[in-house]
Amino acid sequence: MEIVVKRIGGYAGLSQEIAAFSTTRLDAAVAQQVEQLVNNIRFFDLPAFVSGGVVGADLFQYEITITEGERQHTVTFVDEETPETRPLRRLVEAFIRAGR
Repeated sequence: MEIVVKRIGGYAGLSQEIAAFSTTRLDAAVAQQVEQLVNNIRFFDLPAFVSGGVVGADLFQYEITITEGERQHTVTFVDEETPETRPLRRLVEAFIRAGR
């Protein structure tokens, strides 16, 4: 599983890659944990954009792209603490830890 996470927006409107890794290069236990998180939220079934309804021009957005075999899916969400985005925020946090 190949994973890339970008943070987009803010006052300057910049795009920054904050995590990029392959689960094949992780410790087996960490790789299993990451893949389980992806499967638990049914990442490949999510819409391309997830929003909890918060609107703001200077908010950060996160873009998660995951490739697994022939499948590739990208989900973008606004950095907000809502029930809709909470699982994705936790996923980003786990990806940052795993990619270190």
